[in-house]
Amino acid sequence: CAPCPKRRGLRCSNQDGIDKLDKAHLRALKLEYGNTTLTWAEAKDRIRKHIVPEGLQVICSGCQWLQYGMCESAVRKLRS
Repeated sequence: CAPCPKRRGLRCSNQDGIDKLDKAHLRALKLEYGNTTLTWAEAKDRIRKHIVPEGLQVICSGCQWLQYGMCESAVRKLRS
């Protein structure tokens, strides 16, 4: 987030939207808010188990990057 022009200290000018997306991702990955730390390998394993590419349309609703298809493509690649 460091180079993003929407950054405001440790938060974002769109923090409500970020919080909404974070909550949706926590639910989708079967995680709870708190001090959970995952390795990248653990995160990828959860994505493989719980996320289908088409599901991002719901999970990521409202994300400005969704329309570009990069995440959907990455999830497809991860699951193949």
